[in-house]
Amino acid sequence: MKKHYKDIVIKQLPKSEIELTGAIDSKYLDECFSRATLEMSKHAELPGFRKGKVPTEMFVERIGEFAILEEAAQLALDSEYPKIVEEEKINFLGRPSIKITKLAKGNDLGFTITTAVAPTFTLPDYKKISESILKEKEDDVVTDKDVSDVLDEMRKHQAHARLHDTGTEHNHENPDIKEDMLPALDDEFARSMGTFKDLPDLIVKIKENLKDEKVRRRTEKTRTSIMEAIIDGTTIDTPEILIQSEIEKMLLEFKGDVERAGLTFTDYLKTVGKSEDDVRKEWYPVAEKKAKSHLVINKIAEDEKIYPDAEKVRSEAEKILIMHKDADSIRARAYVAMILTNEKVFEFLESIGGKEKTTEAK
Repeated sequence: MKKHYKDIVIKQLPKSEIELTGAIDSKYLDECFSRATLEMSKHAELPGFRKGKVPTEMFVERIGEFAILEEAAQLALDSEYPKIVEEEKINFLGRPSIKITKLAKGNDLGFTITTAVAPTFTLPDYKKISESILKEKEDDVVTDKDVSDVLDEMRKHQAHARLHDTGTEHNHENPDIKEDMLPALDDEFARSMGTFKDLPDLIVKIKENLKDEKVRRRTEKTRTSIMEAIIDGTTIDTPEILIQSEIEKMLLEFKGDVERAGLTFTDYLKTVGKSEDDVRKEWYPVAEKKAKSHLVINKIAEDEKIYPDAEKVRSEAEKILIMHKDADSIRARAYVAMILTNEKVFEFLESIGGKEKTTEAK
């Protein structure tokens, strides 16, 4: 693959970005100028000529040499940029910012490319960290009081509902529910709450749900502690593009929540007296931590050769595409692969402490 670029110089910038400067040979730029002239003239329309039949000299005179030269520069850069990335082994992230620094007929094309790159960093002993945190086991036992509290809430909820239905004088937003207003805690009450045959059956289900919830919360807390400890022991020059990407995701999700509550995001901002820039600044530390988490998880997956099952990625991506007809298939597969990889990495870290896997990557 012939290259037409030269004089490549790479400068490291903060936030895991690089500035790459170089030049493209003037002869290749001339070739691109001829191609640009031909392509652009195909769509040109001038009085007395059919579309695409305008003489080249007349077309260049009418549109101007510099306009064609700009298109030629774009053609040259589109061709050479992938070659530069491959030869210089640049693990870039996101879209690069390309600036033309020198553009004149018969001269080399000068350019500057600024792009974020995947940061290089060394992880702490994440196995030791995980093992230490997993030793601090929390109690998942469901107590009688836990069950009693749930039953009391269920009885109060039913009492509120009855007051609302009857429209009594107690029917206001937060009526005082006295003990004698609560339904009896018996089989009839249990059956009124759903498909339960009696009170013991309801209690068994409550215990199961409480147990599942305790395990879920404990798992989330443990995973958060492990990741925070690993991040604290890691120095990462997090690319700004990743942080901003996380902020965009957070904004999109939050806007959806606000709209479902019957407001617009603009209304919300007026209510809290903030601008969108204010919100972005407030969320920046959280977004930075999320970006670091993704980098750490990907690094552990790479080091431990942890990969999601290809068939699971395909099937789960198909489900997303069925539910969201306009979704991009490549992004859907990338999203699923990320979720499954995250789960498998955490399962790996949890297994270090001899802990049973509480979940399975779907």
